Amino acid sequence: MIDIPTVVLWNGVALALIGALFLLYWAWQTRAADQLWWCLPFLFGVLAAITVVTPPSLPVLTGKGGTVLCMMLAYGTLWQASRAFYRRRSVLWQVLAVVAAWVVASITLQYAGGPAYADILLRGVIIALFNILAAREFWRNRAKEELPSRKAIVAILGANALFQAFSHLFAPLLPAPLGLGDTTIWAVVTYNLVVLFIALSVTMLVISLSREKEAEEYLQLAIHDPLTGLLNRLTFDEHMAEKEGDERLPFALIVIDIDYFKRINDDYGHHVGDAVIVQAARTIERGVRQSDKVYRFGGEEFVCMLPGVGLETAQRVAERIRKSFDETLTLVPEGEVHATISVGVAACTNGERSPSTVLNDADAALYMAKRRGRNRVEVATASFMPA
Repeated sequence: MIDIPTVVLWNGVALALIGALFLLYWAWQTRAADQLWWCLPFLFGVLAAITVVTPPSLPVLTGKGGTVLCMMLAYGTLWQASRAFYRRRSVLWQVLAVVAAWVVASITLQYAGGPAYADILLRGVIIALFNILAAREFWRNRAKEELPSRKAIVAILGANALFQAFSHLFAPLLPAPLGLGDTTIWAVVTYNLVVLFIALSVTMLVISLSREKEAEEYLQLAIHDPLTGLLNRLTFDEHMAEKEGDERLPFALIVIDIDYFKRINDDYGHHVGDAVIVQAARTIERGVRQSDKVYRFGGEEFVCMLPGVGLETAQRVAERIRKSFDETLTLVPEGEVHATISVGVAACTNGERSPSTVLNDADAALYMAKRRGRNRVEVATASFMPA
């Protein structure tokens, strides 16, 4: 018959192997120092198994107390590793402070003759909290990155938080290591299987998520302009091609060009020109809705695509952007630089004009704004457009 130390020993070996698997992945694929934090939960899990197999004779912090301490540190460093995955500020000192507070409370309860249930309940709250905080780190980025593995990690960590909370809550009714009763082989096997499942599934999902995150970063680099962070010309062409076959939704295009941009580059240098381009990009973004799309079309030229918008509304948006930029000074080491923009607006309201025609009309309106003095908005209408 398999005894309890053997079960725990094999659990420790399995945790060591899973940790080694992640370490190999790190060495082969990422080499990112912040991802090494994921090795700590496995290290403490292995140490927890060692304290069971060869329990020392010191009180509270070794033997059973040492096992619990190592498990708490494993879940605490899981939270830290989750934060490091997104390069967020370290919480290692907070983890150590919480675990140290539990150690003090555990010693106090033991020597004051307090109920063991209070100690195990506090322990369960802390472990469940570490799982919830780790899950929250992954959940926080859901709006920025729609990655398939994220929900699975959050679900697994959330389920483990519930398992830990309920097993500690009903500790008087359950055998050890699930509760306060006598140790039974089925409870040991159940607990160790849960630990292995969490370790293996989270490891595989973190590896999967890191690859998904890397692919998403490459995609964002491919569709965004590196200087401004706006969508680029290639993405604009793709979106316009999609609109070629969709005549149901009206849309408007706003084409924007920075006035006398070559003079800015010549007088101040290209680094100032870049700063003006970035300032223009931020001003345009502030002037449109979240559902609108803003593209850097090339050089000092930008395009806004406004779905579901007619010509009058687009003209008001364009004028708001023009006025806002005219009132903005770009701060550079050389001082303050004032620049203006010229804007052309065109719209398709009933599907009778192709997207390429709308773009040509907006571009023609832009050049009319240039000819009429710059720092103004011109709208492509039948009476305006040249024959």
